[in-house]
Amino acid sequence: MARKKNNDDHDEGLPAWMGTYGDLVTLLLTFFILLFSMANLDAKKFEEIAQAMKTTFMRLDSSGGGESFNDNKGKEFISLNENNRQIIKKDENKDKKEKESESESEKKEELEKLESEIEDLTKKYGLVNDIEVTETKSSYIIRLDSIMLFNSASANIKKSALKPLKELSTYLKSFKKEISIQGHTDNLPIITSEFPTNWELSTRRATNVTLFLIKECDLDPYKLTASGNGEYKPIVPNNSEANRNKNRRIDISIQK
Repeated sequence: MARKKNNDDHDEGLPAWMGTYGDLVTLLLTFFILLFSMANLDAKKFEEIAQAMKTTFMRLDSSGGGESFNDNKGKEFISLNENNRQIIKKDENKDKKEKESESESEKKEELEKLESEIEDLTKKYGLVNDIEVTETKSSYIIRLDSIMLFNSASANIKKSALKPLKELSTYLKSFKKEISIQGHTDNLPIITSEFPTNWELSTRRATNVTLFLIKECDLDPYKLTASGNGEYKPIVPNNSEANRNKNRRIDISIQK
């Protein structure tokens, strides 16, 4: 009878902790197999696996006990393997270069289109020598000769310049970035009751062009800025009449 009682008291099956231990060993085995298989994994695939593992651990944790994955992240999966870190860095650099290449291609197309439109405009109005397009690192510049726009020592736009200027505004509307209207003069001093210095003259000319583009051509005033530079930003030395003519200008600078 005593022997029978002892047999009845004995629990059948494995101890409870063995089940938890078995799950842990299985997960660890799976984890290290994944690490081994990711020796040459690309960054995108690596992040997909990391996300899948994150989801799995969150599901296991939801069964009760311990901290959730979001509250106890520990080391990022992406930093567990230095080789993969280098792969991801290389991949990011590749994406960056591709984006820069696409951006440069778009800018080139934009410039070519602008040059083509300005060329058509200059031929139409006989202004081949009065308008040109140039490029800096940050902007496109439409350069207008002052002779085309103004009489000497005047800031009033010539009537003959109104039509080409209005047609030019249709091209400017297609740009979404800011546009700066910059007035420039040569280094010959001007002393009149209206314009005591070249600063006043260059500023008024830039302002009048800007106001014309806003009032007569419906350009967005929030995108436009007017500024005068006097003789202090020449494109060539002011050592001849031909050079001084080049320095007397209105620059329409369009941000890339």
